[in-house]
Amino acid sequence: MVFENFTALLIAAENEWPPETAFRYLDSILENKNMEKKPIFKWTPKDIQDVLKFKEEGLKHREIASYYGVSTWVISRISYLEGASRKNISGKIIEEMIKLYKCGWKVKDIAKKYNIHPGTVYKKMENARKKVEA
Repeated sequence: MVFENFTALLIAAENEWPPETAFRYLDSILENKNMEKKPIFKWTPKDIQDVLKFKEEGLKHREIASYYGVSTWVISRISYLEGASRKNISGKIIEEMIKLYKCGWKVKDIAKKYNIHPGTVYKKMENARKKVEA
């Protein structure tokens, strides 16, 4: 059992696969099944929630993708399908933007501070307002 765990860890590290994929690959070898192509990672609802949580915490798609051994496109697609923001702007940053706006900052200055487009600032603050009203 311990040997299998270490072997799966080595396979995952060597191929940059998530651990679940490495275990599936190792199981197929131990069962004498012939694996002709790279095993496909199956997304569970927990994995998807973790991806959204990582995005909310401010991790970039590249970082999340490297953790799961997939491309950044896959992470972007999951985010899009789940209705998450395309920009990596956490809820904490949106709250700060709203506070700055209420203190008299111009949207242009807020956008410059966070290195985003002014339209994104408007959209994020509007979406936050809609969530509060709902």
